[in-house]
Amino acid sequence: MRKIAFVRVAAPVTALVLVAGLAVWLGGGGARQAYRGIQPGPADQRLHGRLLPLQPSAMPSTAPTPTTGFEEYPDAKTYAAMFSLALAPRDALRRYRCGHLVIKHWIQSEWPARSDLVDCGTAARAAGYLAARQQAYHDADGDDHTFAEIPALPGGRLYTDGVGDVDGPTAVVLASHGSVVMQLTVWQRGGFDLGTVVDLARRQYARLDKAAPKPPAPAQDHNGDLVGLLLPRPPGTGPWDNEPGVAGNLTVDQAVDDFTENKDVIRQRFTSDHMDRAAVRTWTGGRDGTVKIFLYHFTSADFALQYAREDADDEDCAAAVEGHYGCLSSDSTVDENGDELARALTATGNLYVVVLLWKPHQVDLPGARNLLVQQLARL
Repeated sequence: MRKIAFVRVAAPVTALVLVAGLAVWLGGGGARQAYRGIQPGPADQRLHGRLLPLQPSAMPSTAPTPTTGFEEYPDAKTYAAMFSLALAPRDALRRYRCGHLVIKHWIQSEWPARSDLVDCGTAARAAGYLAARQQAYHDADGDDHTFAEIPALPGGRLYTDGVGDVDGPTAVVLASHGSVVMQLTVWQRGGFDLGTVVDLARRQYARLDKAAPKPPAPAQDHNGDLVGLLLPRPPGTGPWDNEPGVAGNLTVDQAVDDFTENKDVIRQRFTSDHMDRAAVRTWTGGRDGTVKIFLYHFTSADFALQYAREDADDEDCAAAVEGHYGCLSSDSTVDENGDELARALTATGNLYVVVLLWKPHQVDLPGARNLLVQQLARL
């Protein structure tokens, strides 16, 4: 059987999302713009009450004055100036008579983020404004510009720009409920974590629609037995002959030894990020293919997330699992067994989950993701 090579995984871009290449796509991260606010009236203040509260791992981000805390009430002209010319919403705001706007800025896991709420007065006008905004993003020029629908977010669409601006690649979610249109923008330095973007979007939408499906509950930490958390082997399969560790448990040394290269680098990263033990389960002979699943245990969720981010570089990576930092990636090199490798990786709570799936002459990314989703359901 095989050991895993030293794998560095790129920042995730979900398989449903298509990446555009416009450096001026959004016109900047927002915090560098000079805003001109208005005196908020009762309607603006009610709209303010529907903004997304600061989430875990978030910090307030102040914008240039005048502001109200780190929320703003821009007029249409000022709001339109926050975007590039092709995406400026001023004409759509005027056409659909959307007269109330409120914006919140914050830092989410070191990434600038902004939530915009636009009230158009009626559901029909909001639907028209939403369609105009979605069409503007859809028509934006770019090498591979595409968009994706977001599950459980009615009418919501996600757009990405892989080039971005000084704040990094950008992801935008547009959706509406009733008379209000929401636009969530996240500038993700170092690459996309679209699981976080979608999770934030669903939480903002839930502030508009109380009947919306609830976002996933925050992942919990696990400090007891790890082997019992692993996905069981399917009937008719058996463990690898050289499964590492003892009865599924791995020490740090055993986890390092399972890598085929860069062991000193791996050991240093495990040490600096406080990975203190792991668990593994393998199987072969089943319909899934040849499988190896790791649970790496860290002393805190912050360290697990830090390790996940360090595990990212410029390789292609897709399909983050909603609500988690993680991605799918592949290696189409045919190994000595005639197999190709699909990887699914994510941080959840204080665990880093790695699913490795080999199949003959096939990179089965959907299969790897399915196993990851099943594994997460046990956590």
